Amino acid sequence: MIKVFNNDDVSEYTVSNIYVLGKKGKPCIVIDMGEAKPEIIDYIKKHHSKVEALLLTHGHYDHIRGVNKFLEEFPNTPLYINKEDAEYLTNPAMNGSERHSKKITVNANPIFVKDKEEISFKAAKVTVIFTPYHTRGGVCYLVKEDNALFTGDSLFKGSIGRSDFVYSQPEKTIESLKKFLGLSNYTVCYPGHGPITRLKDEKRNNPFLMNLVK
Repeated sequence: MIKVFNNDDVSEYTVSNIYVLGKKGKPCIVIDMGEAKPEIIDYIKKHHSKVEALLLTHGHYDHIRGVNKFLEEFPNTPLYINKEDAEYLTNPAMNGSERHSKKITVNANPIFVKDKEEISFKAAKVTVIFTPYHTRGGVCYLVKEDNALFTGDSLFKGSIGRSDFVYSQPEKTIESLKKFLGLSNYTVCYPGHGPITRLKDEKRNNPFLMNLVK
């Protein structure tokens, strides 16, 4: 079961979508934590026995703003991120919070994920897909059992993430986007912002993928 917390209606500042994955009464994993809202905390405590992991797609402030509070509510929860984005957790200039809100730093010792790595949790088996360009350490998390792909800011409905930040790598955009083409058309994409979409539709309609499809 995937619980979606869509934050498009948060007008005062940018907050990423947050996803909770796991069967009712069982452990869960959480993807991104733009803000540790009470409704998210309450939902997890009501429906799940524990949080096995907090997975970050990348280190921008709108995806990590709520991490410290979340870890206070669920202490000792392992935090996962790609090594290339590790500095974002402690550097407000890199994560963007210095320009948009109070300076954000995360107090945690993260576990680093690698491309094609498979991580087995009780809630799900997760495959890491390394998709740098928006940030140097951007990743997506594929859960094959649920045909679910958590794309962060690497892929949106009809669009993709920006690559004009100081620490972006625009030269890696095409290489990263091509990785989506090899995935099943039945894959459902859960992006960092905006609505859920199907990979089949993105291959057909997303201009950034259409030109890559042979």
